[in-house]
Amino acid sequence: GPGGGPMSAAPIDPIRLAIPSKGHLYEGIIDILKTAGYKVRRASDRQYEATISGQPRFHVVFMRPTDIVLQVQEGRCHLGVTGMDVYAEQAFEAQEAAVVVPDLGYGGCRLVVAVPESWVDVGHVMDLVDLTAEFKAAGKTFRVSTKYPALVRQYFRKWGIYYYQLIDSEGALELHPSMGIADVIVDLTSSGVTLKDNRLREIGGGIVLESASCLIGHAPSLASLVAEGEPGPLALLLDAMDGVRRSEGLLHLEVVGSAAAPGPETAAAVAEYL
Repeated sequence: GPGGGPMSAAPIDPIRLAIPSKGHLYEGIIDILKTAGYKVRRASDRQYEATISGQPRFHVVFMRPTDIVLQVQEGRCHLGVTGMDVYAEQAFEAQEAAVVVPDLGYGGCRLVVAVPESWVDVGHVMDLVDLTAEFKAAGKTFRVSTKYPALVRQYFRKWGIYYYQLIDSEGALELHPSMGIADVIVDLTSSGVTLKDNRLREIGGGIVLESASCLIGHAPSLASLVAEGEPGPLALLLDAMDGVRRSEGLLHLEVVGSAAAPGPETAAAVAEYL
């Protein structure tokens, strides 16, 4: 309770930080942490746990980006680094997982609607309203391949697109239209080269989500870490990461809609948001 009476919880120890086990999301955060003075000690890339030099309270666990959202949601991990796309897809079920830093400054991409280049009449997402209705009138199913069913449903509903079937799929979606598996795809792209190579193109209004790597946290745990104040591990970590951004222009640290303030203020902003 207020005043740190008998109600105040014991500090969280260890603070479990979940990090993607491989790939660019892994490399990016390891770099940022190292530059910020938080060197992750991982014996080998087959190990699923690590420590941080000189930071005894932090315990690092490595897992898949999708699992990170779940572990943070359930409070088994207190902080996690994942893709905003992965977080947003699961956010509908993950009320306890809060975004601390929406963009860590790397891993930028966007989730887009891509149609075959040959569809000259389809220039904007509005054109899909008519097209899906035409498919339905002709007794055909308009098929959409994606790995982000929840985001696609929400996005199509916003545009008033109702007649379609989602093809939930792993693997390379870019091949689906040419193979006849789907009519269009909703997929991640950064440069757009892969789409072009597969004779697909983005359409106007077709950005479902702008994504980058982000830092998320378990809401009740965040509140407890924020309560430790300026000398607390969360404030110090955010401050150090923000310092990396300022010195290298690497990171764009923003907390819940406000420009980044120094660590303690940032931590307070997170607390307020919770």
